[in-house]
Amino acid sequence: MAVKVKQRRGKWWVFINHMGKRKAKCVGSKRAAETVAKKIETKLTLGDFSLLEEKPRRPFDAYFRNWLDTYVKAHCKERTQELYLRTFEQYLCPRFGQKDIGAITREEVKQLTYDLLAQQRSRGTVKGVLAPLWEMFDHAIEDGHATVNPALRILRRSRTEDGEPQRKASFLTREELGLLLRTCQEHFSDYYPLVSLLARTGLRLGEAIALQ
Repeated sequence: MAVKVKQRRGKWWVFINHMGKRKAKCVGSKRAAETVAKKIETKLTLGDFSLLEEKPRRPFDAYFRNWLDTYVKAHCKERTQELYLRTFEQYLCPRFGQKDIGAITREEVKQLTYDLLAQQRSRGTVKGVLAPLWEMFDHAIEDGHATVNPALRILRRSRTEDGEPQRKASFLTREELGLLLRTCQEHFSDYYPLVSLLARTGLRLGEAIALQ
């Protein structure tokens, strides 16, 4: 039996793991969460498993559509809403359909990722498919409707992108920088103040040009 108190995203949660069954409950403060945890431990010790009873089903298709109609509609641009809906209809709903959101596993999300890559979908396209799924589960966790996000950190950026190694930034040496500034001062004096500013402050070009 395990009853733990943890903080997640500024909120205090009580996590229960007993005889293969798991449940999470969001509680206001740390002190309140610790009090609730002790009461739960006592109930479980006495054989009261009412807290571990089966949760109400939350089919993925209905839950995702409701999330689109509420959170996404209220907080996202119309273009984003259309993109999320198309992603849901084309990729997510056919894969998860009526499956309860709490039963969707990380392995299933990874398999969706691998299937799309096998169909020659670009990494950018696949990341676009995972984005609304990850965000939906993130909100489901905050609302206490899920305990884990199965889409978290899947398809992380690797050292190679489409087979090409990532290039490291190449910086000027002290000697190269000195040569650049001297050359600019002697032959392109009108641009010397700007080049000197960029070299000595690390400002981006757009930031430097916007200075007044």
